[in-house]
Amino acid sequence: MAVGALRAYFTSGDYTGQWFDTLGGDGSAEPYRITAADLVALALLGVPVRHRAAKELVVVPDGGIEECLRDVGPPRIALWDSDAEKLIGQGGPGRRLWDRIRKVPGFGDTRTNKLLARKRPELFPVWDKVIQEALAPPKHDFWRPLRDALVADGMLRVERLQTLRALAGIDDVSLLRVLDVVVWMRNHGARQVRQHT
Repeated sequence: MAVGALRAYFTSGDYTGQWFDTLGGDGSAEPYRITAADLVALALLGVPVRHRAAKELVVVPDGGIEECLRDVGPPRIALWDSDAEKLIGQGGPGRRLWDRIRKVPGFGDTRTNKLLARKRPELFPVWDKVIQEALAPPKHDFWRPLRDALVADGMLRVERLQTLRALAGIDDVSLLRVLDVVVWMRNHGARQVRQHT
């Protein structure tokens, strides 16, 4: 069932979110700055970015976000890596990045998390109201319990996500995105084709 949901989402053409990860390469193609492709990718997940935010993020950035992205580290660091805890914890660079982007006009929790998921796809999961309702994680600190769940049982859950990704034939998609899409399709996808919001 999960493999079928992944294939439907990423290959049917019915869901605009299927291009979120790969539009313009991917979010890690330019890992230390926000690009126009990143903002279009957000629109593909149903959270378009208004002109004031686009100006602050892309047209005339102040450098603070780029600095935070550099502090977080390379684009392929994963939530289950041993040093991820210090990145996402209180006072860590991941938290500072989240706080900085959250100050951009029109960027609430959902837009902020989706942009982080685009820039660091293995470290920050997509968060929106569907994921919140399905998994009921703590709203402002849901990375930690998700990380704990993924590293439990000797990484069997991570290996399961790798298997699902391989069976679905979507090797260019992060494991956290695989988890997001499986949960989203199970809880919302059948009710809303065409746009992943």
